[in-house]
Amino acid sequence: MTTLAERLQTARGRAKLTQESLANRIGTSKANISKIEMGLNTSPSAELMVKAADICQVDIRWLILGTSAAPEERAIRIDANQALAKIPEEMRELLISMIEKFAEAAEQRFWMWAK
Repeated sequence: MTTLAERLQTARGRAKLTQESLANRIGTSKANISKIEMGLNTSPSAELMVKAADICQVDIRWLILGTSAAPEERAIRIDANQALAKIPEEMRELLISMIEKFAEAAEQRFWMWAK
């Protein structure tokens, strides 16, 4: 899976939630979830993504970036999601942006090394 839209739809499906039930639990509209899953909203708020990851019990890094953590990191991921939810949205947006840039740089370094 390469897109946020696909990952959110997969996470929601695995959690056996409808778009409406996920939206209600997050505190947003079904239309907003639908737009994200259709790829029309490619930059949802960090707060929405943290809540979606927590509700669907998936790793926030996987949901946002498409990267995955080892299964033994499950407890750490849940704690990280809960910690992120407590950070003010502006700071959370900045932190997620920094994580994305770090992940991109790490991936570039890996491929340079692998050549």
